[in-house]
Amino acid sequence: MANIKPSTLILVFLAGIVVAVFLVFANSIYVSWVSGRYRKASELTEGLNLIHQARVMVEQSYLETGEWPDNNRDIGLPDEIKTSSKVIQRLTISDGGKITLTLRAGFMKAGTRLVYVPVSNEVAALAGNVFWECRSDLDEDIVEILALRCSPLN
Repeated sequence: MANIKPSTLILVFLAGIVVAVFLVFANSIYVSWVSGRYRKASELTEGLNLIHQARVMVEQSYLETGEWPDNNRDIGLPDEIKTSSKVIQRLTISDGGKITLTLRAGFMKAGTRLVYVPVSNEVAALAGNVFWECRSDLDEDIVEILALRCSPLN
């Protein structure tokens, strides 16, 4: 220990400080990135709840009439459901019971959609079961966090 010069100890000390500062900044950037992903996913649950309600109404309509609704009016909703939500732009029912949730620009890229399409299976429908296919152009990490089984939207 007697052979170590004071300038070497100062350099080692300064290197340690540089590494510590780097780790603090890297950690804050990582935490910010992760929390941003989960924040978006949690805000999207409002839209998923709205889709669930629409799915129940579409299924009920199909089971009562034997026909898929072609628009919002067929299930007793206004032509276009617009909300004051900062996430959801609108929800529409279209051809064959297809439910489309369009997200606001700023939350995701403009025009990002989550679409649920009923899969016709008469045997299942007679038993009171309706199967849904999910399609989306959401970011893959959001789909993964929410555990959605969605294929890419074409």
